[in-house]
Amino acid sequence: MAKNKFMEELSVEELIEGLNFFVPEIQREYVWGYNEREILDVFLTDLIEGKQSESAITDLSAKISELSKLGRFEEIKQLVDSKENVKPMNIGFLYSYEPNYRMEHFPESDYNKDVYLIDGQQRLTTLFILLFYLSIKENRKKEFCNMFRFNSALESVAFDYRVRNLTHNFFIDMITNINSLDEVVSVKKSTWFLLEYSKDPTVFALVKALEKIHDYFENKEDSFFDFLKTKVKFWHFKTEKTDQGEELYITMNSRGKQLEDNETIRAKLFENIIKEDELEWSEEWEKWQDFFWRHRDKNKTNSSSDHGFNEFLKCIAGFESLLQESDNFISLSDPIYASRILQFITLEKIKKYFASFSFLIENHEIFKNGYEYSDWLPECISFIKDLIFKNSTNWFINYDDDLRARERRHMVFMWSLFHYLNSAESLNNKINEIYRLLRIYWLRYNNHDRSVKSLVERCNYFIENGIWSHSISDDEEAKHNFLLQQHDDYELRKYESALWELEDHPLNINGYQVQNQNITHLIDFSNELSLDTILDITRRFQALFGKDKTVGSKKLSTTLLYFGFYAMQRTPYYYDNWDFNSWRRIIRDLDSKDTLAFKTFFNLFHGENLKEILAQKKDEFILEKMYNIENANSKIECDSLIDCLRYYALVAPDLWIKGRNIAVSEYLPLESMTTYESRALFNTKGNFRGYGHIEFYALLEKPIKEAIKDIKKMLKDLE
Repeated sequence: MAKNKFMEELSVEELIEGLNFFVPEIQREYVWGYNEREILDVFLTDLIEGKQSESAITDLSAKISELSKLGRFEEIKQLVDSKENVKPMNIGFLYSYEPNYRMEHFPESDYNKDVYLIDGQQRLTTLFILLFYLSIKENRKKEFCNMFRFNSALESVAFDYRVRNLTHNFFIDMITNINSLDEVVSVKKSTWFLLEYSKDPTVFALVKALEKIHDYFENKEDSFFDFLKTKVKFWHFKTEKTDQGEELYITMNSRGKQLEDNETIRAKLFENIIKEDELEWSEEWEKWQDFFWRHRDKNKTNSSSDHGFNEFLKCIAGFESLLQESDNFISLSDPIYASRILQFITLEKIKKYFASFSFLIENHEIFKNGYEYSDWLPECISFIKDLIFKNSTNWFINYDDDLRARERRHMVFMWSLFHYLNSAESLNNKINEIYRLLRIYWLRYNNHDRSVKSLVERCNYFIENGIWSHSISDDEEAKHNFLLQQHDDYELRKYESALWELEDHPLNINGYQVQNQNITHLIDFSNELSLDTILDITRRFQALFGKDKTVGSKKLSTTLLYFGFYAMQRTPYYYDNWDFNSWRRIIRDLDSKDTLAFKTFFNLFHGENLKEILAQKKDEFILEKMYNIENANSKIECDSLIDCLRYYALVAPDLWIKGRNIAVSEYLPLESMTTYESRALFNTKGNFRGYGHIEFYALLEKPIKEAIKDIKKMLKDLE
């Protein structure tokens, strides 16, 4: 890496090629593994989505490097922010410096340079352990060790917390001893896992991060190792060798403090008011600060009103920039400076937004008391408070960026609420409409609505025509029309309570990628619909899934086979890989549109007769296939996968012993019970890696001839 290149866009592989990164002792612990504010969930999701939409301008990096040589950093910013460039997946800045002494963590023959991380520790640490996990999963551990120059004898690695002995020792032990995913999952039970590791906050967070990574990537068929090492990039800013590295670190880590300080914004805003109004606005400001103090994150040490107040100001300034059609966007990792906020807000605007926000937070109990069921409301209000008082969102990112789903969802949710509340002449007179609107946008948030550009137009429908006057899905339209037909307020609240409880089940409330259906897969609003009918549907649904389960029982999976083929095809596509466990799709019959397997079953299910339905459907199937069964010798005549599964379900104790996936492989079967099995069938956990699969004949307790005899006997008993 040339010395005159101060800033470059580099991949992990390119970074590690020339540098040994060390996390200095003045850095904080690694904390992303704790997944506070779902930060690790968001990061991993962004990486997965980034691979799916991988694209880049090939000469962008060269342009940046050239401009960096010339010191033309303002042009770099314009280039990075340009809408004309399709950017690679860049996850922000990485700052490092060279200490003016040799750390001697590597032998003298190693030409690579040692640098301390100033900023970017959490992201680079996460990528390091993610790459290690993927190297195990994809059988590429040797490549990982070579890339990071791992030397077990010298206990050295090119990314290290070397100044922290326990973390360093954990890295060395982890890389040395883990060679399989089973060892990743059971890391805390390993003989090499020291008791002291459990007490170290960074090591504990690393283990939690590995568990979360396993949850996300265990069943991913795609290879991610190459993508993460070559396509995920940082803007790396490298200072010269200097005694002032630690000073720069302190400067970098405090750079947002003043910029986020609402007192700075206050001082600027107060410059423009006349003296007679200063006392009035001072009292207003104190009222605002008091509100954010009362609602601060009390679980955080030394918490103050500042974070919530700052985030609130950023949020409303971001919305005002949308209303003013500003396209001066910033990248995800850029700080939001006070000067940017001041471009879009005034004291009068803050007052209006504050009235709306505080009303929403502090009056929900009044609305809640009018309902038998309203569990969603405290949860929703808590989410809003977390969004402002705990979390951070970049409210100025480009809302055309498909990779910024999280930020765009936040924008649609919060800004729509602000737009509606700000339009009301009297909030107290609109309390019912406000919280009913909140319900609409709570569902849309859970359905991943990211339509920032149209949010004002959509919300204006509600402002001009009333709640339930506008819909963005068939599900919403059917429900809204039904609610508009209820003219008795008492009955309306009864219906709302019943519908909310059914919608709030985890399988129903998340309508993302399942056609935004939250309830119409269970409720037919076109027919006469009574309250008792809704309550009965909820009772029966909860009999299958409880109040919060997202997976149906194995018996339910087997029963549904006799109502139709309901599986979703998964990658890889070079063999047939069928997922029978996608319950959000199953209950909506998205993969059984011809037979409506779940709906047909559910109409027969009264809450306690699952066993009886299964027995009845098995009998019907046996009678339907009487000819094939009677004439079966070594195999049963069968021409479809679904019938093959039904035959096995008659005699196999557990079709799903390895998981709820069925694979039709390219191999010849070792044994087979049906003529359909020209290719071997496997029950799998979702793929063929490891030992998570079993061929179908092995599911039987008896030899195949005996199993066929048992099926013949079942037929005889029915005749």
